[in-house]
Amino acid sequence: MRGPKIKYPFAPADEVMFRCYDSSSEAVSFLVDYFSKKWGIAVPRYAITHQAKRFRKHKPHRWWTTTELAYLGKNYGLLSDEKICAVLNRTRNAIVLAARRHLKISRKLNFYTARDVAYLLGVKCSKIVSITWRVKGYLEITKSPVGCGPNNKCWMVTEPDLVAALKRRPWLASLDRMAPGQYRALVKREWERDPWYTAEQAAELIGVMNTYVSRYIRRGWLKAERMAGGPHQGKWILRRSAIAAFLANDPRPELHRRHQILSKDVKRLERGLPVIHYTMWVAICPKCGKIVHVIAPPKMYAPQVLEQMNGHKRCKHGDVVNILEAGVAIPKEKHEKKSVATAQPRDN
Repeated sequence: MRGPKIKYPFAPADEVMFRCYDSSSEAVSFLVDYFSKKWGIAVPRYAITHQAKRFRKHKPHRWWTTTELAYLGKNYGLLSDEKICAVLNRTRNAIVLAARRHLKISRKLNFYTARDVAYLLGVKCSKIVSITWRVKGYLEITKSPVGCGPNNKCWMVTEPDLVAALKRRPWLASLDRMAPGQYRALVKREWERDPWYTAEQAAELIGVMNTYVSRYIRRGWLKAERMAGGPHQGKWILRRSAIAAFLANDPRPELHRRHQILSKDVKRLERGLPVIHYTMWVAICPKCGKIVHVIAPPKMYAPQVLEQMNGHKRCKHGDVVNILEAGVAIPKEKHEKKSVATAQPRDN
């Protein structure tokens, strides 16, 4: 059982010593030591705080305002507790209790960790996010003030930085492994707007071998980026807009183009493989805006196919139009496609 409550012999003259009281821990400790030595007994801290209230030296309770709570909710976890305390003029315990009781948030609510980003984008290992992407500059990632272990801090990625990285390099995410959500919708929307291909897929669209695509990239003719995986291990990634710009302003000489195609055909024939002499193109008719299937030789490029197609007086939808013979159409169901110069999203 607890004993009777002790009444400490405070006198009105002791109010002079409480002039230094400001509700801080240092002031309470100073007064505890002073009155313990004066009376020869152990004075608890609560006795000092209660007597300060009687002398009206304590600070009145400060209620949290809407502006303070909004600032705390926006910066909790992004800034250190010392900076938030200095701005709000509050103690660390006050901001922790306010975040827990009033806002009901944690320190990691305002940012994503490296593990969170790997889970959202379908990446197998979080080390790819925290090390490879950070070193190569693919993603803005920094150390947060939130502790993660005894001597470490969590990696921090804000939502605007993640959205900007996905808009610039949507191929960082694995669309087939992403869970449904806003980031998967963003990556899929970027694919539909401007798809990306590997060097092998781009070689089929351009009509050359894979080795020539790498040469074009090194010469600066074809704009591309290398995926994470080391300087000699990552794959080249090319956007459709870069391939279209390359074909529209082709810097290769005419003889060089013919030599590439002929050498490719000769090598295939020597290996006993057939050679494609007609290629299927899918284009949108500039006159009516509908999809048209066009047959063209593999030596022709996209600008030439569009130019020949625009020269026709009429287009026959639902049929395959051969631009070599004007006005001749092959029923679509009777035609066997050999190669199509289009690609579909990887998750379909």
